[in-house]
Amino acid sequence: MKEALKDELKELLEKEDFGTIRPRASAIIKEYRSIAEKEPVQHSEAVHSEDEEQPETEKAAEPDPVDSEMNVLIASYNKRWREWKLKAKETEKQNLETRRELIREMKDRVENEEKIGRAFPRLQAMEAKWKETGEVAKESYHDIQNEYSSLKEVFYYNIRIYKELQEHDLKKNYSLKNQVVHQMEELSNETNLNKLEKTVRELRNEWDEIGPTYQEHWEEIKGRYHEALRKVYDKISAAYDERKAQQQVVIDKKKALLEEIAKVIAVPCTSHKEWSERTEQVK
Repeated sequence: MKEALKDELKELLEKEDFGTIRPRASAIIKEYRSIAEKEPVQHSEAVHSEDEEQPETEKAAEPDPVDSEMNVLIASYNKRWREWKLKAKETEKQNLETRRELIREMKDRVENEEKIGRAFPRLQAMEAKWKETGEVAKESYHDIQNEYSSLKEVFYYNIRIYKELQEHDLKKNYSLKNQVVHQMEELSNETNLNKLEKTVRELRNEWDEIGPTYQEHWEEIKGRYHEALRKVYDKISAAYDERKAQQQVVIDKKKALLEEIAKVIAVPCTSHKEWSERTEQVK
């Protein structure tokens, strides 16, 4: 099993697109370490990081050649992961600057543009470029997305787009925005964290893509939307706090179990019966 995992990781690391192979490669390493931890001490080389101190008994033992090869592959994976992370951060930084430039231009249009025939096509081009621009860092996403959304609303309003819209368009957009708010409010019942995060992002994008609606109802519906959005993110934050606490409980239990096992195996066995009794004690 270890040999197969090692070979699979080696094959993955030969591929160029690290972002594609990263989830599976990470899972392989975790699975391999889990297997190695269950083996006798002399075959557990791969579960140690470079900074971990190994007991003298392990250092003196004969290393498993598969573990040795796996450690080399893990080192290669870690190196590529660091490089990939740095590149991803740089890309996010570039994407953020692109979005900020679009916002600066949109602000200029809002403040200075009066001719709808010339302004509207440029707005469409800016919207298309915004959609094409990749992800930005999580800590920057909410603020810049909110600024973009607000500017777009002001842009449509100030250049008299509303005069070009028919009553049924305003009514349709009002209905669509209400649907988004209702779906956002319904997320308070969602228990699957991954689905919750995915859905809230989809709903935010859907909200931003819906055109302008009645100005006299805008503050009311916008307030409902932001209140529902805040509750969802509070729910997500609480879920992550709970998950972190649960993970810590598991870690503490595992540490306690390892300490108990260490105590049991520290005393040499003098008979098969005694070994069996200790095995049952560990179980």
